[in-house]
Amino acid sequence: MGIAALFAVIYSVYILIDTQMILGGRHNQVQLDDYILGATVLYVDIISLFLKLLQLLGKKKDDWSLDYFYELNHL
Repeated sequence: MGIAALFAVIYSVYILIDTQMILGGRHNQVQLDDYILGATVLYVDIISLFLKLLQLLGKKKDDWSLDYFYELNHL
């Protein structure tokens, strides 16, 4: 869970850096003809962040069923 949180923060920083690069950063800038590359890089960053957030917030079906049966046995 900690690793997923770390990667979520890293991908958030990547989104900020790549957006700045697309809009016209100070050092690195995507050329006007490379708009497909810029959109693809930003797309991959957003999908990666989404997957890490799902890992953080999601709960496996097996985990839920084990918790449910544990509560039933200890009532």
